[in-house]
Amino acid sequence: MLIKMYVYTFLASVTFTTIMHIKPVQGLLASIFKSVLPASVLPSRVSSNDGLTQGRAYQLCTTPTEIKWFGVQDCLTRYSLVVLCFVWALLTSPVAFPLYTYRINKLWYGDNGIFLTIFYPILPLVMTC
Repeated sequence: MLIKMYVYTFLASVTFTTIMHIKPVQGLLASIFKSVLPASVLPSRVSSNDGLTQGRAYQLCTTPTEIKWFGVQDCLTRYSLVVLCFVWALLTSPVAFPLYTYRINKLWYGDNGIFLTIFYPILPLVMTC
């Protein structure tokens, strides 16, 4: 059973990595990120001759925004980004990420961390319960 999970994760990782190099998919992902992230935090293209205090990144760090912090939309956005990054790590690191997950769960939760590792593919959902 465990070997099947690793084979499936490896095949999904290879497929996902191959698909990521297709230009229309990259455009689709960019549009998804634009719809998920607030407009004020989207990065802009920065030319190579920008100084340390030039560009949109500096403005984002020094100018307060009108976003309600820890509101429903903010929390859902943060959670969706965590789940997206978890799935990314799940697909792109099929061997290293489960080992990391086991070790960090054992470190934080002791012997009970083994139970969290059993739910590895659905870990974000288990952590919210």
